[in-house]
Amino acid sequence: MSKLSKEQFEAYLEQIKNLAEGPFEEMQPEIEVTNVFPEKFYELAKENDLNLDIDELHLLAERFALRRNGRSPRTARQFISQQLAEQYGK
Repeated sequence: MSKLSKEQFEAYLEQIKNLAEGPFEEMQPEIEVTNVFPEKFYELAKENDLNLDIDELHLLAERFALRRNGRSPRTARQFISQQLAEQYGK
């Protein structure tokens, strides 16, 4: 595991902060009705440079949701934050 520079860590924190203040609450009605993560979730993952193809992203997101309390904006935000942390840790 490589160590992050101060600039990389600050960029990571800014990315997480933007996710925390981001559009996840707008997803709530769609998640409640369909019980699936909406397309916007996958767009946010791509915008945050998660290096996963769509099938792997879907599989990991569903697995994460099943281990947590189901699909919700909070679960989506936590999933993306966790994936970013793992990605920065490599």
